[in-house]
Amino acid sequence: MWYLKEEYYYQDLYDHRVVDACRKIEKEYRDKPPEYVGKRLVTSNIDQFFIAQEASILWRDREKTIGWWMDSDRRKDELLKSTLIPKKVCCDKCWKPTRFFAKTIKTLIKEKLETHVLFVFRCDKCVKYKAIYDNGESIEYKIQKCPNCKADSEALYVELREHSFHVFIFCKNCRCHDEEEIDLSSSPKELDIEFEKDRARFCYSKEKAEKQFQWFVDLYEDIWRILDISEQKKKQKPLYDKFSQVKRMNVGILQKYLDEELSKEGYIGLKLEKPDTSTDIRVHFSVMDQTGEKDRYKITKIFRAKLKLLLENTNWEMANGERLQNRLWILSGQLRGIDSEYILMEKTKDIMRKNGEKMEL
Repeated sequence: MWYLKEEYYYQDLYDHRVVDACRKIEKEYRDKPPEYVGKRLVTSNIDQFFIAQEASILWRDREKTIGWWMDSDRRKDELLKSTLIPKKVCCDKCWKPTRFFAKTIKTLIKEKLETHVLFVFRCDKCVKYKAIYDNGESIEYKIQKCPNCKADSEALYVELREHSFHVFIFCKNCRCHDEEEIDLSSSPKELDIEFEKDRARFCYSKEKAEKQFQWFVDLYEDIWRILDISEQKKKQKPLYDKFSQVKRMNVGILQKYLDEELSKEGYIGLKLEKPDTSTDIRVHFSVMDQTGEKDRYKITKIFRAKLKLLLENTNWEMANGERLQNRLWILSGQLRGIDSEYILMEKTKDIMRKNGEKMEL
């Protein structure tokens, strides 16, 4: 494997994201000057309120995000493995055949993000290197200092990351080659000695996160009922009109709805198992693909898109962090029921934002 790492690597990466987000909230509120009401000093733990809210929300996306990161790196590995090395690549200087030297993944920013395999070839006669993408495009060389003899070398930028890029360095003077990571951030990263302590504070256990999240859901639903939202409804008429059109279905109606709609698309024999209500409402499903498609990746991708579209305007969605399984044309996964008006409203807002719809008049 080139890119895919052990799961704990991605868990640590996500925990750093949670800690950074909570630290930012804590700093924002604790740096504010104290407020006075009359002669009495007003103190508050409002930062703890928003930290708990942020931590519980981020916990809900933890499995889904880690799964996406791992799938992304797994796809990169599969792309590297499956892409054939170009043949008969000649040196641009002497036109003699070159030999394969290295390959990596690079994302190109054009009209849209495109992921390609970059191949590096070496001409032993000229001690020159040539790099081309799997689509035939070439990449230009840059001048870098050799880490060995400090002479000017030809360096090839091969991978751009969030705060760094990797380069291959080829030295004409001492004929060494090396791969180096160059940090683009303004200052080098220091050892975060407070990370483990803050991780214990901000990265909740499953039980605590579920309990905390449900508390916030109940709180905001109470606020929702208490506040007079008549003016808001007038101002956000498109949003509330869309919200009123959401299909609220129990498991029985969901079974009938999906069975009818999926059968039109070539998916038959939909089965929903007994709902699991231990945490939220989850239902395991399975269905047979009779579309005639043979490519497993396409089957999964097409079905996921169709199912997501069918559930878009309903109180159901695919469960967070749940992978869609495809075995012998039998697709299976989990659906999650939404019985909270607050979460259902947030889902409606997300859909309208995604579709570019206006929520206000």
